[in-house]
Amino acid sequence: MMGLLQSSLITALPWLIDRTGLSAGWWSVAMAVGMVPVALGAPWWGRLADRQGSLAILRSASGLVLSAFLLLLLVLVSKAAALALMVLVILTRLLHGVGAGGVFPAAQRLVVSSSDPKRWAAQLSRLQIAVHVGRLAGPGLMVVAAVTGVPAALGLVWIGGLLCCLVLIRRHGWREQKPQEGATPKAPATRRPPPPQPAWLDGLPLYALAFAITVWVGALQFVLGPVLAELSFSSPQTATALTGTALVIASLAAMLAGPLVHRLARSTTWLILFWNFGIGVGGLVLALADSVADVYAGVALLAAGVAVITPWYGATLRQLWPEARGLVAGRLTSVHTCGYGVGTLLGGGLLEWRPDQALSIFPLLVVAVAALVLWAGARRR
Repeated sequence: MMGLLQSSLITALPWLIDRTGLSAGWWSVAMAVGMVPVALGAPWWGRLADRQGSLAILRSASGLVLSAFLLLLLVLVSKAAALALMVLVILTRLLHGVGAGGVFPAAQRLVVSSSDPKRWAAQLSRLQIAVHVGRLAGPGLMVVAAVTGVPAALGLVWIGGLLCCLVLIRRHGWREQKPQEGATPKAPATRRPPPPQPAWLDGLPLYALAFAITVWVGALQFVLGPVLAELSFSSPQTATALTGTALVIASLAAMLAGPLVHRLARSTTWLILFWNFGIGVGGLVLALADSVADVYAGVALLAAGVAVITPWYGATLRQLWPEARGLVAGRLTSVHTCGYGVGTLLGGGLLEWRPDQALSIFPLLVVAVAALVLWAGARRR
C-alpha cells in the first residue's frame, strides 16, 4: 500500500507541477513537510507497537494514510485559489505523515517478531519486496493516465491501496489475539520493569548510514521526472510515463538484488562488495548520464546496492537490542524520513539553481557509505 501510494505521486510529479502552477521547489517543500510527523512520531508509534502489538497499530495508521491520499486527490481536482491550494496540500501531507509514522515501524516489527534473529535481514528484505511490488504497481496503474487523465489514474491507485488495507483486516480480523504475534504463552510471572531503552548515540554510525542513503534516494526520486523531461524534450504527460518506467526499473532491480544477494552471500564481506559496486557505479553512471537509457542504467545499479545494504543495517540494529525491536524500527523510520525530507529539499534546490547538474552529487554516496560502515565496524570492536 505504501509503495503504491508514494510511487504514484512521484510518477505524477510533472503533472502536479503543470496542474497547480507551483514550482518544483515548492513541491519539494510540500513533500518534505509531510515527512515531519513521520520523523517526530515514528519512535512513539514503535514503542506503542512494542506494548500493544503490531497489528492494531498497522490498521489504525493505514486508515490515516488512505484518508490523507483521498483528501489530497480531492484538493488537486478542486478549483481552489493558489493560496488555498497550497494550504490544503500541506495539511493533507501532514495527515499522511501522521499515519505513515505508524505503518512502517509496525510492519517491520511484525515481520521479525516470530523469526530467528539470524534471519531478520532476510525477513526485512522480503518486506522490501512487498514495498517494491507496490512501487511497481503505482507507475503501472499510472500508465492509464494517458487514456483517462492523471486524476482518474490517482483514483485507481487509491482504490488499490484500499484493497490492500481490506485484505489486512480480513486476514487478521479486528481483534489481535493475545499473546502478541509470535509469542509463546507463559505462566503468570512477577511483573518486571521494562528493559532500558537504547540511546540514539549507541547506534549513531548505523543511523547516520540510514540517513545518508535516504538523502540521496530522496533527491534522486524528486529530480527524476524533471531530468527525464529535459533529456527527452517531452511533455509533462510523457515525462510522467518515463518517470514511471524509471521507478519500475528501480523496483525490479531492488526486488532481484536484495533477497538474492542476502541468500547467496556467505559473509558480510560479499554484501559490502556488492552494495559498494551498485552504489558506486550507479552514482557515476547517473552523474555522466546524457540520455534516458543512461539514467535508467544508473537507477537500476543504485537501487540494487541500496536494496542490499538497507536490510543489513536494519537487522544489525535490531540484533543489538532485540527487546526494543519496535523502538528501533520507529527510530529507523524517523531517520529515513528525515533523510527523504532533506533529499527532497536538496533535489528541489538542485532543480531550482543547478538544473543541468542535478545528478552530479550521486558519486559522493559511495564515499559516505564506505566511511560510515567503517565507523560502525570500529564502534563494534
